[in-house]
Amino acid sequence: MISRALKGVMSSKDTIRARLKKNDLIKIIAVVLIIATYMTNLSASIKIGRAPGHEPSDAWMQALTWMRYNTPEPFGDVYYKRFVGLLK
Repeated sequence: MISRALKGVMSSKDTIRARLKKNDLIKIIAVVLIIATYMTNLSASIKIGRAPGHEPSDAWMQALTWMRYNTPEPFGDVYYKRFVGLLK
């Protein structure tokens, strides 16, 4: 009885392989490898991103705030007016 079940499994695998062309197998393998690579890098990136020390320092934020209020707009009012009109 077990041998009959195994023959059924083997024959179904053989028919699946026969249906898939070589190009289809290459595509499936490529997708699996891309997903595996993405997932491993994603978990490492999340760990690194959650670690302390990956934000701008207070001095950096003060410098950016000073620049915001003490330097002119690089594109002037033309750039600002052009896109504010789109938001309304």
